[in-house]
Amino acid sequence: MSANIPYLVKPHFNKRKNMIKIPCDPMNVYMRSKIYDTFSNYQRCFNLFSWAPMNKKGDYILHSMHGAPLLFQTHKNCGWNPLGDVRMSSRTATPCNGKINAEFCDDELYDGCFDILLNWTGRGRLELDSTGRQIVNDMIATLGQNATYGALLTLIMGSYFDPNSPDVKFGDHATEEEIKAFKTTIGTCRGIFDLVRSLGANPKYQHLNRKGVLKCTDFLNNCYTKDVIKLFDDLKGEAPSDLSCLMDEGGIPNDAFGAGASPIMVVSKSIHKKIVRQYQEQCLNIYCTNPRLGFEEKSVTGATPMKVYTIDGIPVIPLKYGNYFDKFLTGDLHFAFLTVSGNMTLGGSFGGIPDVNRGDIGMVIQRETNVKDYGKTYIMSHALFYAGLADYDFFTGTQLWCVPSN
Repeated sequence: MSANIPYLVKPHFNKRKNMIKIPCDPMNVYMRSKIYDTFSNYQRCFNLFSWAPMNKKGDYILHSMHGAPLLFQTHKNCGWNPLGDVRMSSRTATPCNGKINAEFCDDELYDGCFDILLNWTGRGRLELDSTGRQIVNDMIATLGQNATYGALLTLIMGSYFDPNSPDVKFGDHATEEEIKAFKTTIGTCRGIFDLVRSLGANPKYQHLNRKGVLKCTDFLNNCYTKDVIKLFDDLKGEAPSDLSCLMDEGGIPNDAFGAGASPIMVVSKSIHKKIVRQYQEQCLNIYCTNPRLGFEEKSVTGATPMKVYTIDGIPVIPLKYGNYFDKFLTGDLHFAFLTVSGNMTLGGSFGGIPDVNRGDIGMVIQRETNVKDYGKTYIMSHALFYAGLADYDFFTGTQLWCVPSN
């Protein structure tokens, strides 16, 4: 069988150490092109998040949406009088460090890869046929997807929860492994939610996290009970003028570089549930001729059409990652944000693991062959994370953590 299937990322095989090493740069390119921008249909349709590129110094680059329109000056002679940068402004941000230390037992996918390694004599180059390359590609794709979902939780929720807080209690259904994983990973880096909550405590940025917009008594059975149109209006009314005007105008059209922005509303599952119900209940009489709450289907190639609800034409997007930890804890997180596409900026890249012979290795997978630990597969990876807002003037919101009173 010919080796006509290309590698997604070509790994390095080490026969002596029974190890598969995946290089940084090709893995990051694959993650960016195949996973980051397509991890959900909402991301593909609305560019919910933008992914910050990393420069050679190891910093992430954030681009804001404020330009410099004052460019033209009187043309009197051939003199040169530059006025500054005509591109989108940018700033750099230092990432935080994270790592993956994982252990698996008798995993069919990894066993298939290590069968290739174990059957290799170690002499000459290891050339795989199409079947072997497909096995490696399946492993790369699975690792990439799992790492992306883990990164999303880190970048969105970050250190939002304090495991030692009396308001953070684990439900009876949470397993010991889940509790251990939660306590080990929840404080890795600051995420979007923790960022806007912390900045919102500053009077200068209080629009990032409005107090009193939501109350725990506004929810019943994890469903918002108030009018979602009023919630939308309350947030918009307190939003910075740049954001509210952009919402009225419908967004920023794409420029010559393909850069644009559209207003979006991001909500918890409890508020999205209410939006669905309120849409179904509205306009039951003949006098409702121009409802503000709308509905449309969005088609994504290769996927079932999405049901997208809108308020004043602005899409409302449920962010499931914001409610991921609700299933482990006894409380519920409720939130609603108004922003523009791509303003919530994430950075996630594999970083080089030191002391693995080569400095550009992003992930190492090793299988034990001794009798005691035979069949165990170990994975180690280092990563660099960052979560932020490209422009604070294009974001407003509110969030509330509610725990049962009993």
